[in-house]
Amino acid sequence: MPRIHDYVSFDNAKGKRLSSEYSFSHELGYLDIDLINRPPELVDVDEKECDVEYDVSIGRSKSGIQDLQFKISNIELEIKVDSYPDPPKEYEMDIVPGENIDHSSVLCKKGKNLIPCNPSKIVVDMRKSMNPKDFKIDVLFGDND
Repeated sequence: MPRIHDYVSFDNAKGKRLSSEYSFSHELGYLDIDLINRPPELVDVDEKECDVEYDVSIGRSKSGIQDLQFKISNIELEIKVDSYPDPPKEYEMDIVPGENIDHSSVLCKKGKNLIPCNPSKIVVDMRKSMNPKDFKIDVLFGDND
């Protein structure tokens, strides 16, 4: 039979005093963002940046961590398009699941290695539209190496 060496930590874990949900923000750069099925306005993309705000819920039991569940709360997407000879055009989009996009259109996918568990890639299927409600988004957590 296993022994409890630190009863205070064990007792705190049994109660609701310790939270299993955490919120984070992570910035992704040009190579980590794939924009597919772009509308005509985004033909010559020069720069792409993305900030993903997400929640992690830890499924745990007495034997340890069982699962990590991810939920996206906000995605800020910035795109700069070359419009030579004019100055570059900038597009900024705040994508909020449940407000301007359906929750089912933003999928969290887990890589083979979840540690570190920050987003490592985002794929935005724009479906030839500039309106976020038409997008399908996949966010990969961890990596597949």
